[in-house]
Amino acid sequence: MVHMDIEPNDAHKALAKLEECHKLSAVITQNIDGLHQKAGSVSVLELHGNVSRNYCMDCHNSYDIEFMMSSSDVPTCTECGGVTKPDVVLYEEDLDEEVLNKSVEAVSSADLLIVGGTSLNIYPAAGLIHYFKGKAIVLINKGGETPYDDMSDIVIRDSIGHVLSEVMWLYETGANNRARFVLGTIGRKPLVCFGGVNPSTAAPGELDPTLKAVERFAKENGFDSYIMLNLYPQRSTNPNGLHKRINLAYHKENLKIIEEILSRENVTVWAAWGGTLIEKRPYLKRCLVDILKLENARDCKWVSIGAISKKGHPHHPLYLRTVTPMDAFDIDEYSL
Repeated sequence: MVHMDIEPNDAHKALAKLEECHKLSAVITQNIDGLHQKAGSVSVLELHGNVSRNYCMDCHNSYDIEFMMSSSDVPTCTECGGVTKPDVVLYEEDLDEEVLNKSVEAVSSADLLIVGGTSLNIYPAAGLIHYFKGKAIVLINKGGETPYDDMSDIVIRDSIGHVLSEVMWLYETGANNRARFVLGTIGRKPLVCFGGVNPSTAAPGELDPTLKAVERFAKENGFDSYIMLNLYPQRSTNPNGLHKRINLAYHKENLKIIEEILSRENVTVWAAWGGTLIEKRPYLKRCLVDILKLENARDCKWVSIGAISKKGHPHHPLYLRTVTPMDAFDIDEYSL
């Protein structure tokens, strides 16, 4: 049965995003619904074909799914009258040799093989795992044990949609969760935001109002993801609870992670730490100075959103109007 209105799930979307970020070379699927392509995946190897592709068995004229669905009887070719059928592998039919060979090549050349949402009992598809020569196999299957559990380096008993959704987050915290160094999503064009002086208790899937505002402004300004950083990584929802003196271990780890993120090409950085706390804790200005000493930090495109304060501080992400322009921010002048 064909469901025309079905939409890609979290697994489809995550795989498409990984391919977009050049982290995934191919998707090999036994599904015939075309949802990987609908989610945005390009390199898709369909072992059992695709129900959206149809053809005449006699003259091989092509037809779309709408043509097939509109037929009240067995669909026939408008050119020669032959029977039209979906371009799928039916019971006891052989797999397409070209697709199978490309699948073998993709598996044998991979560094990491993720196997998800399958019991690995259907052959020859299940046998593809034997062609793997890379570093690790990750098996994700909610349904229980498979014949290849022992061959896998990591086995996860959960839905592939849930697991891949978690993988799509950037999230680094300190010991006992008392510091957060980064929180964001994976993408090719992220908006990097220093949103506030220090982080809150927000976590993947549990965004606070500040993170929700950052997420919204990133989307509105053409970014496919966002990365939240802070001048100082101590977690504290109470401004008065911020350390009176700098924790150098926190600061050094924060600099290390910030340097890694700012080393990417064509980074846009949203200065959004506000002005209240940076005035109360003198070491916070030192944190910013150290950040700007990092390689590539001053080469990034620095921007601000909203009015600059009388003292020259950039606006915090909260309490901004829905449509507020993104303006250039002179980080060199600010840091003098």
